[in-house]
Amino acid sequence: MVLLTFALVACGIISCYIAARNIKLMRKLEANRSSPYVVIETTHSIPFYGVRIVNMGLTTARNITVETDPKVHIVFPRYQKPIGFLDSKLAVLVPQKEYACDIGSWDNIKKECPSMMYRCIVRYESEWGEKYESEYVLDYSIYEHLIHREERTLTDLTKKFEEFCREFRHFATGHYKPHVLTEDYDKYNEKMEQMIKGFKAKKNDASVVSQSPDQRDETKGAGDDK
Repeated sequence: MVLLTFALVACGIISCYIAARNIKLMRKLEANRSSPYVVIETTHSIPFYGVRIVNMGLTTARNITVETDPKVHIVFPRYQKPIGFLDSKLAVLVPQKEYACDIGSWDNIKKECPSMMYRCIVRYESEWGEKYESEYVLDYSIYEHLIHREERTLTDLTKKFEEFCREFRHFATGHYKPHVLTEDYDKYNEKMEQMIKGFKAKKNDASVVSQSPDQRDETKGAGDDK
């Protein structure tokens, strides 16, 4: 009897332990599933290359800061400026929201950073204050020797040719030239007065037609007396 009781107590303790562990694991999985997930990555749209930061999680990320080594900034020859969302702290980044910016062409980036690699550390917080830190590498060298290819069907080419013909016809006929219609101010006022008089005359005719024969005779008699 004592052994049976001990076995039942042991089973109860083990069951409680397993249930508590499962609940803890479920909470952890739910927290990971619903946590923000901020990623920084490279972008390219020939002939320019860029960077973007995006929240791929299911909840809002707050207080996002990015550290890069070397410093990532716009490297166009005549436009070298810092990138706002990398240099300053982002207060909020909602789910699926992103910020992107082109930083330069291949030669500009190669001249600025010969290794074509930028190391980044992204720090952010969840809505309930939990802090996250992730390390990334922006590697632009992977785009070297890539060939840009754009496929077009016969239908696409036909539409493109039709658009070209339409643009050329408009240009040849002067359709794009501005046409300005001018009119004298006095003539415009005279035209408006005539329109108003015509409108009043039509209104009077309509009122006469709507009167009965007796009313018309009375109206006519009154006019004759006058």
